[in-house]
Amino acid sequence: MSGLRRALLAGRAVVAGRALLAGRALLAGRTLLAGRALLAGRTLLPGRTLLPRRALLAGLALVLVVLAVGAALLAGDVRGWRDTFARDDAVFALSPAEPGWRASTAFPFGAAASLLAVAGDRQARLAIQGFRLLDGVEGTLDSSSVTQSQRAAVEQALAMVAAGPDRRRASQASDLLGILAFGDIAQGGTVDQGQAEASVSAFENAVRLDPSNSAAKLNLELVLRLFSAQGVRVGPGTGAGTDSIGKHGAGGGTPGSGY
Repeated sequence: MSGLRRALLAGRAVVAGRALLAGRALLAGRTLLAGRALLAGRTLLPGRTLLPRRALLAGLALVLVVLAVGAALLAGDVRGWRDTFARDDAVFALSPAEPGWRASTAFPFGAAASLLAVAGDRQARLAIQGFRLLDGVEGTLDSSSVTQSQRAAVEQALAMVAAGPDRRRASQASDLLGILAFGDIAQGGTVDQGQAEASVSAFENAVRLDPSNSAAKLNLELVLRLFSAQGVRVGPGTGAGTDSIGKHGAGGGTPGSGY
């Protein structure tokens, strides 16, 4: 009996050992399959996002190209405005009626003009151009062709520049307003008190805005001497100098200096 029992116990141990080994093998197999599945999943996930990533890179490249083209166009427009002002300023000195100070641009929305803030400079140049054209006609046989509205338009354009933030341009415009006011006195042959005060006030305003404006200083000195010689008393600070028009005097030269 003891031998049989031993054999039985030995058989159970063998069976138990085989079962244990089988269990371990099964667990190992399941673990291996799970690992393979995990690796397969990791490989698959990047493949699923591959197309969106390429699209993102392509979109980014397109944006960079658009920005580069836009920057090139904007730089070209900036050069165009600078060249236009330099060229038209030179033309103005020879033929005041020709230039228009208008550049041809490629970038939309007037970005280059806004970047350079050309609006004020162009406004001043056009106002001075109007003064020069008016000054060239008045006092000639063709002066009858100058309408009151044309004279008023020139005065208004200069007054807008004189009221602007750029003190140098404002000084030049105010000086021209003084010339316009004094011109009516010179044409009429008699001194009108209101015109005299308007011209002196405009010249004083020009000197106050820009003390380095030698033309305004000279014009102020000349009219004060003339009025004094004719017994006309003109007090300081008598007005804004923007209500009368005329011609002659210094200060209607080439506008500005470009960019």
